[in-house]
Amino acid sequence: MDAAARDAGGLRSPHLHWTLLPLVAATVAYAWTLGGFFVSDDFAMLHRAMTARDWFEASHLPRTGHMSWLRPISQWSWWGQWGLFGLDPLGYRVFNLLFHGLNAALVAWLTGALVPGRGARWGGALAGVAFALAPIHPEAVTWISGRVDVLSTTGVLVALLAWVRFCREDGRRRHLLVAYFGLCFGLGAKEMACTLPALAAILWFARAGGTGRPRRTRLLGLVTLGVLVLSYFWLRFLVLDGLGGVTVKEGAEAGSLQARFDPMAALSFQLRALRLSLAPLHRNHHPGDWHLLRLAPLVGWALLVGLAAKAGGARKTLWDVGVLLALFVVSTAPIAGWGYVSDQSFMSTRYLYLPSVFAAVLFGVLAAGALARPRLAAGAALLVLVPWTYQLFEVNGTWVRAAAMSERLVTTLPSQAEVKRLCVTGLPDNTGGAYVMRVGFAHAVELFAERTDRVAVVEPHEWEAMRAEHLPKGARPEVFQRWDRDRGWVLEP
Repeated sequence: MDAAARDAGGLRSPHLHWTLLPLVAATVAYAWTLGGFFVSDDFAMLHRAMTARDWFEASHLPRTGHMSWLRPISQWSWWGQWGLFGLDPLGYRVFNLLFHGLNAALVAWLTGALVPGRGARWGGALAGVAFALAPIHPEAVTWISGRVDVLSTTGVLVALLAWVRFCREDGRRRHLLVAYFGLCFGLGAKEMACTLPALAAILWFARAGGTGRPRRTRLLGLVTLGVLVLSYFWLRFLVLDGLGGVTVKEGAEAGSLQARFDPMAALSFQLRALRLSLAPLHRNHHPGDWHLLRLAPLVGWALLVGLAAKAGGARKTLWDVGVLLALFVVSTAPIAGWGYVSDQSFMSTRYLYLPSVFAAVLFGVLAAGALARPRLAAGAALLVLVPWTYQLFEVNGTWVRAAAMSERLVTTLPSQAEVKRLCVTGLPDNTGGAYVMRVGFAHAVELFAERTDRVAVVEPHEWEAMRAEHLPKGARPEVFQRWDRDRGWVLEP
């Protein structure tokens, strides 16, 4: 991120055929998952799209349950695709994949904009490929409901690219307008984009894009980005009659989950998020903290840092690492105090989709700095990318199996003509970290099982009590059905 080199030679971005590499990598990695069924929250999103009466009702989830939000871009994508594809999951999955590929290409462009000289294409392409193949992304990409993070990241990347271009000596107001558009798009998809003004400020401090723009002009641009964020939350407050989010209604800690902040929990989250973004290890598949699939990427990262420091100087390399780690930390701030991600099963890693952009950019910046030793640099990059790719296919396989279980669960449920009233238990929350029926079963029944009455879902202790009460009174055994992972719907003896 050398400002002098940038001012002298301008920003270099990867050529088109280099930015196509991340798109191709994303397509190859995820194409085989496109035949999967809906899972979990997908059914609730489909039901919301089906029942929305107009564009405004489709834009938000009102305060009717334990959560509420204003995400018009994400919700309108469901609403529009419901009209196009109905209950066919293929179109919804292709949409997610296209935006993931676009994000990988945008990561390549952003890295190229931050790296001066001939390393822009090499570093940009590697950063984009790393982002496309990160094994923590299937929850955001393969899970259709994870699109909120994918779309929000698209807006943030567009805005950051436009901001860096605006900061150049030849930057124009239209670039700032594009940054406004990207911010609005990102906020409309998910509120995680609210960190954009802080991200732009860090890039300004790091002199990304050079020093050509007057300080007052850039400060005005930052202020207007902040005003847009505040306007979004003001609008959110009006529409939702509050800031929304996830609400806990029971116990001493009742209230908004997002309003809580625990500094120690935030630090623990940041460290876990960084570990998952740099050297992830799915310990459900590979027990042990120091498995080869984690050790190899750590060695690759260390080699890239060493090679970049030797070629460009330790001070410059540490500066680049520090700037990008600061971007990573700021991008996780909205969830660090209350969120959770599992390094055991990769559950909730959709929260790391945006922060992992800066891990991928760091990978590209270091690789570009290591170009003086191309063979060693290529070997170090492979030490990171090969284990990532292997685990990506493993995690995607888990989501494919979850989708198959969800389809079997929904399509084999007895119809209302067969059993008028139905009580079920044993619904699987997840399988190996991939959601199956955490929520949404009632909507799935209404959409796919030809039942007009909602099915009663009960806990095991309630199940036994209901059976003991109703079976002696002549209730049909078929009314009580339990889901078994191996046998499907079964009747208790």
